[in-house]
Amino acid sequence: MTQSANNQRQGQRLLSDLAGLIPPAREPRQLRQEEPRGAIPGRRGQAEVNLQPGTGEGGGAGIASPLTEVSRTYSAEPVFLPTIDGSGYFRVRKIDSMTVLDAEGREIVINFAEAGNL
Repeated sequence: MTQSANNQRQGQRLLSDLAGLIPPAREPRQLRQEEPRGAIPGRRGQAEVNLQPGTGEGGGAGIASPLTEVSRTYSAEPVFLPTIDGSGYFRVRKIDSMTVLDAEGREIVINFAEAGNL
């Protein structure tokens, strides 16, 4: 037996051994066929509408933009906030309430909650 024939046989054996290590390729699964259903038939649409009564002039019952600040009320006691680096404190006057007028002249009072009451 010649050396080249022996090498060829070992090469073929090596290839078949390597091919045995690879799992066989699986056939891709086919999706089952569905019967065509067609389009959804047309019909008249409907919706529930919940309209809120307005004031009768100038639009709706909401707050009309722009808002104009009229006054502020500050807390009697200031709050001391530490600086980022911890070297001191800032004294801050908290806003308790603010009064504004909307574009239609209605007065709006905004009351701010305490930080602990949120």
